[in-house]
Amino acid sequence: MKTSFSKIALIAVVIVASAMFVFPQNAPDPSGINSSVTPANTEYKFPKVNVIGIPYKVDVWATVWYPQGLAAGPYPLVIILHGNHGICRVPGTMTDICSASPPDCPGGMIPTPNHEGYDYIAQRLVTWGYIVASINANAINCRANGYKERGQLVIEHLQRWKGWNSVAGAPPFGTQFSGKVDLTKVSVFGHSRGGEGVRAGYNINLSLGATAPATIIGVSELAPTDACRVGCGGPATYNAYNVNFSVLLPACDGDVSTNEGMRVFDRAQQNKDTTLLPKAQQFVWGANHNFLNSEWEEEAAVTCNGDQTAITRPGEQNVGEVYVMGFVRNYVGGEDFKAVF
Repeated sequence: MKTSFSKIALIAVVIVASAMFVFPQNAPDPSGINSSVTPANTEYKFPKVNVIGIPYKVDVWATVWYPQGLAAGPYPLVIILHGNHGICRVPGTMTDICSASPPDCPGGMIPTPNHEGYDYIAQRLVTWGYIVASINANAINCRANGYKERGQLVIEHLQRWKGWNSVAGAPPFGTQFSGKVDLTKVSVFGHSRGGEGVRAGYNINLSLGATAPATIIGVSELAPTDACRVGCGGPATYNAYNVNFSVLLPACDGDVSTNEGMRVFDRAQQNKDTTLLPKAQQFVWGANHNFLNSEWEEEAAVTCNGDQTAITRPGEQNVGEVYVMGFVRNYVGGEDFKAVF
């Protein structure tokens, strides 16, 4: 479906058959791989540091995907933030539990790689000319609330990227990323509490004005919470005004079962943008909460009722690839994937 995008407020009902996504008629596929670019991977980790706005120490930790050699650039930056989930794993399983003192784990257990659950998207996206950093927020998980804290963590990571992009660079990368990051074109996407977290990060970044570390031009969310609408120990509601915005809602969500992310979309399309920008929503028939993160087990509760048939993990991840990559490539990269929405 094509329309004028001076203002858009679309709701898409997505049907998935088996493991294959069924596109809207005539829509291009944004989820492919550009075989001329090889993805490379690294990470950074600063354990247990003080971050402004977070009342406890957290790890500043992320896995980074980027075009090997960084031959072109500067590349737009995509920040990914996972949701609330167990942070300690029984080795050799996908059984994850909380810890009494995040991010530390009891003896015999290993940290859950929650932030690596979106590598299936990141590896594809970087081949189209992006740098992707997926944040580990285990130190915030397994605590009450944490929405504003997730937003502050996003800001801390953006501050680090500002340093790495500078002429002088900074540890641990030195000058590897100097001049290679386009901080005027940043997109953030989050899953579950991470969705509300990146939305909080967008609002905090906006409030910093001229001192903001980056310009966030896109916010996309998968099965997000909207807890601060009714109070979460921080400011009032986090909104998606004055930014390109998309939210994907799983119809069989057994965690955020109220699909409260739809309220974010409803508020976002109330003509409160200073400059009207696109807003989109997808309701995915048969999708659950956990399959969007490849490191999370299937939800225990059977949440597909009536005539819904639960889709497979590969099928749901294909939906994630299409809508996350389509959003970034369209609204950050300037390619034409509007028909997907």
